[in-house]
Formats: sequence, C-alpha cells, structure tokens
Amino acid sequence: LKDVEAALIQTAKEKEELTSLLRVSEEKCRKIKRGRSQVEEELQAMIEKLTSLATNANKFSRERQQAIRELEVGRVKLAAMEEENERILQKTKAEIKHLQDCLLSTPPIKTPNYYSSLSGNFEFREYSLNDIKAITWNFSEHFKLGEGGYGTVYKSEIIQRVKIISVDSLTGRREFQRE
Repeated sequence: LKDVEAALIQTAKEKEELTSLLRVSEEKCRKIKRGRSQVEEELQAMIEKLTSLATNANKFSRERQQAIRELEVGRVKLAAMEEENERILQKTKAEIKHLQDCLLSTPPIKTPNYYSSLSGNFEFREYSLNDIKAITWNFSEHFKLGEGGYGTVYKSEIIQRVKIISVDSLTGRREFQRE
C-alpha cells in the first residue's frame, strides 16, 4: 500500500508538473500565436508597402519614359528650329548680297545741277525699272508704305553726294560738273 500511495503521490506530483508544464506551454503557445499574429500583420504591412512602392516605381518609370520622349521631341523641334534659322540666315545673306550687288551695279545718281538750275536748265537722272526694283527690294512688302492716288508707294533710299564749293573758286563750276 505504501508503494501504491507513493506511486499515487508520485503520479499526482507528475500530474501537477505536467499540468504546470501544460499551462506554461499553453502560455508560450499563446505568446507565439500573438507574436506570429504581429509578425503576420507586420509582414502584411510590408507587402502592402512593397506593393505601393512597386506601383510608385512603375508610375515613376512611366513618367520618366514620358519625360524622355518629351525631351527627344524637344530636341527634334530645336534641331528643326535651328535648321529653319540657318535657312532664314542664308536667305537673308543672299538677299543682302543681291542688294549690295544691285547697289554696286547701279551707276551714280545725278542730282539736279545747282548751277544749271539757276539758269533754268535742270538736269535730272532717269531711273530704269531695274534701278527702282533695286532700291525697293523688288517692290517688297516690307518697303510698302501704302496706296497713293496713282498707285502703291514704296519706301526707298537714294544716296546723294553733296559738295560745297566756295564762292570765290574760279574752277568751281567746271569741277562741280566734272564730279
């Protein structure tokens, strides 16, 4: 009987120890479940954050690609504008050269002779159509001033030479006519 009592006491102690171990194990299991739950929540938050970052990365990548395309379009437009500017510059240079050639090929313009005008004898230069085209840039719209009673009025310039001869010069009249 003593052995049975000792065995029962021993069994009761073991049962108590096992019950205590079971409680500790259950508590540890609850802690692990809470920890697992927290880890799962943190993992889910990380997944959501990574998904958001991936979405943002895709968005930024698309925006970057769009910016690159717009930059390329801008470069093409700039190149076209530079070509147009170069074409306009070459055209302007050609027009200036043409005008210079026209001006250089135009004979000097005679103005009314001062001395002959005193005697009532006027000498005037007659202008050819080529002369008039040259000084109006071939009747360019840029030189058009408006419409007059007898037709279109254009702005032009005619270079005149003026020389003052002293009154007491004996050769003044001959020199003036010669020049």
